[in-house]
Amino acid sequence: MSICQQACPGSPYFNEERDFRANVGRESADFLVLGNVLHEIDPLDWLPLFSGDGFIQWLLKPNGYILIVEDMEMRVGEKAHQRGFVVLDTADIRVLFGVKELQTGFVMDDARGEGRSNAHLVPASCVGNVSASFLREALKQVKHLAKEEIKILRQGNTSCRAGRKHAFYCQVRSIGDSGARPSSGAAKVGCC
Repeated sequence: MSICQQACPGSPYFNEERDFRANVGRESADFLVLGNVLHEIDPLDWLPLFSGDGFIQWLLKPNGYILIVEDMEMRVGEKAHQRGFVVLDTADIRVLFGVKELQTGFVMDDARGEGRSNAHLVPASCVGNVSASFLREALKQVKHLAKEEIKILRQGNTSCRAGRKHAFYCQVRSIGDSGARPSSGAAKVGCC
């Protein structure tokens, strides 16, 4: 029995997307929370997840929102998938979801004010904007910004925090540099 099943006995619980779709109606969610989870998903799986009839687009009501929360300074190392992990910041999320500068409903919040735990509220109207070109551009931007952060961090700060940030940005910068080749469908994205 899973932790979720133990915590909420009698509530529906699904391990497979097909089971979820069979039991929960289309456009039934007002709000979806991706709490420290987007970086766990291979970027090559983002396109089918968000766009068109992807699971998130299918589940979210037209006037709904997704809340993406990511730790921008992970304290523990991890290897989320074959290519490592990639964490998007505000500019990258704007690119991925095609968010315009004055987009109604898009909100970024850094509750602690230290740039570590960032939350982004993305309106459903932007979720379907995810495309291969937006994904490619967002990942290109992530790698560029990580490279710039690495340069800054290598200029002398030797604190433990700076070391963790350096390791974090090196991992993010390496996305796609592993030599692993995606499947033929994902190759069109060109991020690896």
